[in-house]
Amino acid sequence: MNEQVTKAFNIANLMATMANQKRILKEEFEQTLFYFHNGGTFQATPVLISYVQSLKLLELEETVIVDSNGIPILVKSLSNFLEQLLDCHVRANNLYFTKYEDLKKSRSVESILA
Repeated sequence: MNEQVTKAFNIANLMATMANQKRILKEEFEQTLFYFHNGGTFQATPVLISYVQSLKLLELEETVIVDSNGIPILVKSLSNFLEQLLDCHVRANNLYFTKYEDLKKSRSVESILA
């Protein structure tokens, strides 16, 4: 019976550690989405990317966009801004995916925390 209890505690510990590491990975992902431009802080989300693409469709090249802190920032080149947002978003997604895949392969608390 003692062996079963130990095994149950080990499994519970592994599950709690996995959940915590998933939360940490998601927080890291959200932090890597930040892009700094012209004194502003922008989070490269699909919503912002779509908004900037919509502005480009209207053939705008310069406009004001409110950043993540509520500060209006002049963006002089929407083309460059959009390219940088997309690059930031793709890199963040790829890094998140790689780290998440590594986490899924972990089978012990020690390997997760390594």
